[in-house]
Amino acid sequence: MNGLYYTEDSSWDHTIPTYLQDVLFSAGSLGARYCQLREDAKSNLHSDLDKIRCYLGTYFPRSFCESYNLHSLLLGLAPLRRTWNAKAELNVLDFGSGTGGNLCGLVHALASLGFRAKLNVYSIDGNKEALSLQAGILDHVRHNVGMRVEQHRIHKIFSNDPSTFSREFHGIMGELPQKFDLVMAWKSISELFIADRTSINASYGHFLEACAPRLACHGVISMLDVTIKSRGRWLPTVMTQELSRFVHQNEGTELIMPFGCAQKQGPCSLAGCYPKFNFPVAHRQCGNDRTKFSYFAIGNSGLASSIRDILPNAMPCPEECGRNCVPYPGPPLRFTEMR
Repeated sequence: MNGLYYTEDSSWDHTIPTYLQDVLFSAGSLGARYCQLREDAKSNLHSDLDKIRCYLGTYFPRSFCESYNLHSLLLGLAPLRRTWNAKAELNVLDFGSGTGGNLCGLVHALASLGFRAKLNVYSIDGNKEALSLQAGILDHVRHNVGMRVEQHRIHKIFSNDPSTFSREFHGIMGELPQKFDLVMAWKSISELFIADRTSINASYGHFLEACAPRLACHGVISMLDVTIKSRGRWLPTVMTQELSRFVHQNEGTELIMPFGCAQKQGPCSLAGCYPKFNFPVAHRQCGNDRTKFSYFAIGNSGLASSIRDILPNAMPCPEECGRNCVPYPGPPLRFTEMR
């Protein structure tokens, strides 16, 4: 399905748990409502409670399903699963975490895969209201799945200018003592690019430069962003080009997902190629909400090599992909091997 899966079991889980829908939508809860914000959704830094409620009812379920499915696939791979299962604690950094949709999806993915380590979560966001709501939602998730989660909330508004952002983000990273098993950036770096009106480049490369040295041995950077056009540029292309440049300039760091791109040792940015995925999401206020995104996961070369070793040869490019890519003509496939 869309280049992510490769056996005949193409099972994208498109719903969020019933208890979580109750937390979001039920009377007397958070008051979430489904209402696509379109232009307003491009930036959530200064969202008030009313706008956040629209976000919770529309974009939180998408982020949850994206994260749950992608991290279930990624962390179910034998090289990662074996190493992470042996750890008593896992350190997670979530940049631009907002209300925590992708973080809650991650916790559910870890629980469904049988991980029982304590999670030390560092949530960074510029919106205090969103961070506060995230803490309450995450508490419901933690109790429901039975995982130990210690959350550290970091309120920080970053500059939109890439050079200034780099200095500020390196400063924040310098205050955090841990090596990280997982670093997530979920639809957040694009907000900096959209708000910036002067710089040619975005901040994907600066983000990777700060995070890659802080990864644990089997650590992963998980990056997902929207597929829209802003400032005359297609955002998936911007992300792909900056990620490709970083990987080629930093020996020891390689692409893990999408699998076809990883076997080619990186996305074909010079050809204007980028991965694009499209999946349904369902909840009680919308039965078929489409989420469209571009996604990459990267890690150190040893980890990336061990994952390539268990993949079938000549994995296809993503079925839905950007300009100058040839879609894979075969059936949807899913990888299920767990060594």
